[in-house]
Amino acid sequence: MESISPIFSKFSSGNGKSLSEIHRISEENKVKTYNEIPGEDDGTNIRCYDCRNKGTIAYYDEETGHIGIKDCICRGNRLTVKRLKRAGIYDSLKTKRFSTFETKTPSQLAMKQSASDFVPQKYFDFL
Repeated sequence: MESISPIFSKFSSGNGKSLSEIHRISEENKVKTYNEIPGEDDGTNIRCYDCRNKGTIAYYDEETGHIGIKDCICRGNRLTVKRLKRAGIYDSLKTKRFSTFETKTPSQLAMKQSASDFVPQKYFDFL
């Protein structure tokens, strides 16, 4: 059985480019178009120039010849903010910190110490 590619290559207007090259260029243009489209406001107030506020970035996979979508580095923060807002505790995180927790009683001091022991030290600036 004869392959159809050589037959179509006679009618191609790809300026001497192979079908695989034309396919690659087409897919890369789709990736570029997707990545240039700005995302909608998701209510997180996170502005990202890498993904244009979509949370994902398209890429062309040379090995498979397909387009893929990967999470942007801002996606984790976007999801966290959305979850905190949905739980109703996002605004309180601005003022509720280990440093502002009042320990007027021994039980409050014990709670703060237990929480401090549980949370790694590297997060203390955030909390």
